[in-house]
Amino acid sequence: MSEQENTLYLNECVNINSTSQTLEFNEGWSMFSTFITQSNMNTEVVFEEIIDQIIIIKDFLGAAYLPEWGFDGIGEIQNDQGYLIKTYSNCITTLTGLYNYPELNPIPIHEGWSQIPYLRIEPTDVTDVFEDQIENIFIVKDELGLAYLPNWGFNGIGDLSPGKAYQVKSSETSILHYRSNLQEY
Repeated sequence: MSEQENTLYLNECVNINSTSQTLEFNEGWSMFSTFITQSNMNTEVVFEEIIDQIIIIKDFLGAAYLPEWGFDGIGEIQNDQGYLIKTYSNCITTLTGLYNYPELNPIPIHEGWSQIPYLRIEPTDVTDVFEDQIENIFIVKDELGLAYLPNWGFNGIGDLSPGKAYQVKSSETSILHYRSNLQEY
């Protein structure tokens, strides 16, 4: 990418003052992530529009937000993590704030299990995203339990999607670097 294209992308492609992302949740369990940073990322503030629909939100370490009990063990929603959410019904919420460019936000993958976000604005084939880490990845799972098994050449997920999160089991700690939205996989 040329310097001019890079400047256009970073400064003009996304209006950072009014960028928004809508997150959709099905009744029951879903996995989510966000590429938005609001001025206040506290779990209660981020989900205030649908707080009466939330049963629990969990991070990958098991810390929980339980609105019915007034308990928030998560604190702030992080853009480099994915989360589990259980809701009473189908619901949506919209976050507005600064866009976190995927190429500027490396994602930690821990040895064992991780829950990772997807930060690009368009879907991308899971096999392309993990092509540089194929030797370390045992499995990638989506919220439906569909799996990508690189050692078996099996892709039951298809594309990774904005607003979703994925569980990854890895043989070692590593960093996932998403490409810019202007670059194809």
